Amino acid sequence: MSIYSKYFAKDMALRHYTQHSLLALLAFSLLSLTVGMILWEYLGVFLVFSFIIDLDNILCLFIFNKKYKKFYDQVINSLRKFDFKKTSEIATKNHKVLNNLVLHNIIFYIIVSLALVVVAILGQLLLTSIFLALFTHMTFDILDDQKQLGHINNWLWPVR
Repeated sequence: MSIYSKYFAKDMALRHYTQHSLLALLAFSLLSLTVGMILWEYLGVFLVFSFIIDLDNILCLFIFNKKYKKFYDQVINSLRKFDFKKTSEIATKNHKVLNNLVLHNIIFYIIVSLALVVVAILGQLLLTSIFLALFTHMTFDILDDQKQLGHINNWLWPVR
């Protein structure tokens, strides 16, 4: 199996996470270049906040488990077996069906965007790292939804 197929093909287990990781490292590098030094002390924070936003997928799955029963059962069964590769495959193949996510919506995206501008202007590097990580993650997800689904309707639920 080629590197492309394993890490970037549409339904492969690591595609989504690999792409988020690469974009996070690129965004962190650009931030470091902007301030003129590598911000090693913020790298861990940046990476954590690049992925922590996806916790709303898990919350949605457990809160609305009747609505997503098949998906929920598959995740629970693979977690009980400690089969994390299978869990990541299930998540990658099915995460686009989850809607009404608390952190993946247009309102939260606007809040994060505005906060990023404000903290960057104020020179708050830690907060800039956090909000840039969130912003990068959400921007990728929006573009990915447009490419994979052909729309971003799942981001617009709070304004409908």
